[in-house]
Amino acid sequence: MDLPGLDEPVGLRVRAATDPGAVRAQIASGRLIVAPVWKAWGPTLTARGVDRAALSAVLRGSSYELWLWAAGERTWAQFLEGLAGRVGRRAEAGAAKGRAPGRAAKASRAGKPTKSPARAGSSRGQGRPASAAKATKAKATKAKATKAGKKATPTKAAKKTRRR
Repeated sequence: MDLPGLDEPVGLRVRAATDPGAVRAQIASGRLIVAPVWKAWGPTLTARGVDRAALSAVLRGSSYELWLWAAGERTWAQFLEGLAGRVGRRAEAGAAKGRAPGRAAKASRAGKPTKSPARAGSSRGQGRPASAAKATKAKATKAKATKAGKKATPTKAAKKTRRR
């Protein structure tokens, strides 16, 4: 994707040297440089199906790289190159899935589950053995102990699953 250049925000680097905590928090939010980036790249990105919210999400994902630039570990050109690559991949992913322009960010979140699915065969408060072999071994140990009149001691695997 061919994106226009963007002026280096030198003032941000100076602020990072004097108040790194505040700058780091602003960088993590993704809103710090979204306005100038959108102003420069917006028309091109809109045509490729990337809206401002998607750009903001990409900037949040690039916060560490932006911080490395602010700390003097990277050049502005290196940061922009990485950012352009991420944005380009986002645009390609949206185009590959046949999304309408402006819908890339919302549609990408639609298919993600909010919670992890429950494990098959597990019930509330009880973990399941890590493998069928461990389950078989646990049953055999319990049966052997019951025949001998002893209380079965749980295996290490069974103890681990209870802790989860």
